Amino acid sequence: MEPYFIGGLFGGFLCTAVSCFYFQAKKTRQIALLRAQLSLQIAQIEEAKLGLSAALQRSHSELTALTQEQALREESQAQQAQSIAQLQEEIAQLHHAALCVEQNMPAIRADIKHELLLQANNVAKEAARLKDAAVMFEHWHEEMNSLMVQNRDMHAKNQQFA
Repeated sequence: MEPYFIGGLFGGFLCTAVSCFYFQAKKTRQIALLRAQLSLQIAQIEEAKLGLSAALQRSHSELTALTQEQALREESQAQQAQSIAQLQEEIAQLHHAALCVEQNMPAIRADIKHELLLQANNVAKEAARLKDAAVMFEHWHEEMNSLMVQNRDMHAKNQQFA
C-alpha cells in the first residue's frame, strides 16, 4: 500500500505542480496583457497630457491677452470718466457764469445805457459846436463877399477918378 500511497502522493504533487505551472503561465500572460494595456493607456494619457498642456498654454495666452485688453478698456473707461467729470465741471462753471451774467444783466444794461447817453451828449455838444462854427464861417463868408463887393466898387470908383 505504501507504493500506491507514494504513487498517489506523487501524482497529486505532479497534478498540483502542473496546475501551478499552468496557472502561473496563465497569470504571466494576463500580467503581460495587462502591462501592454497599461502601457497603451499610459501612452494615451501622456498624449492627452501633451494636448491638455498645449490647450492650457493657449488658454493662458488667451487669458493674458484678454487681461491686457480688459486693462486697456478699464484705463480707457477711467480716462473717459475723467473727461466726463471735467466736462461736467466746465458745464457747471459755464452755467454759473451764465446765471451771473443773467442776474447782472439789468446793471450791465444800465451801465451801457449810461455810457451811450454820455456818448450821445458828447456827440450833441460836438454837433452844436460844429454848428456854431458853421454859422460863424457862414457869417465870415458873407462878410468876405461883402468886402469883396466893396473892394470892387472902390476899384471901379478909383478907376473913374484916375
